[in-house]
Amino acid sequence: MVKQKWIFLVFMIAMFVACVVGCAKREKTVGKQPTDEVLEGTSPGNLAPLFSAQTVDGKKINLRDYRGRKVVLLNFWATWCPSCRREMPILDRIYGKYKKQGLVILGINVSESRGRVKAFLKNKKITYPVLLDENGEVTGPSLYHLYGVPDNIIIDKKGIVIYHKPYPPKDAEKFFSEILKE
Repeated sequence: MVKQKWIFLVFMIAMFVACVVGCAKREKTVGKQPTDEVLEGTSPGNLAPLFSAQTVDGKKINLRDYRGRKVVLLNFWATWCPSCRREMPILDRIYGKYKKQGLVILGINVSESRGRVKAFLKNKKITYPVLLDENGEVTGPSLYHLYGVPDNIIIDKKGIVIYHKPYPPKDAEKFFSEILKE
């Protein structure tokens, strides 16, 4: 009986040490340059997962094309979402003001058909690209693991997530003018 307790105690200590070492290694990788070991994910400090998707007009957009060159705001939205509809003109104004300085906004529609999205956008004056994720390949658990809309992720020029919230930054003008200087 005593021998079993010792074996159990040694096992528990070994598991504790393994957890501590594993967690310490993971924390050290977050927030480094993309050339170093960086975790991929949607939390700030992580390397944004790469994906490609088609625009409403059929053009293929690949997030990899912007890495090292542009700041990217991913705006996940749906036609039925009132908050999403309110954000669109604000995001379009920001895009118009900062696109020449290196800002890309990609509106990613979540799980709706091309026809529905096209009809919705017909009377909207949105100038940034709108991508389709009809089957949830981008927003599903293997990449962006989206829980709801709207959702906004800002990725710096190195491909690192620097912002992830359901709404754009409160003082977006100041936020983008500062981040685009870097």
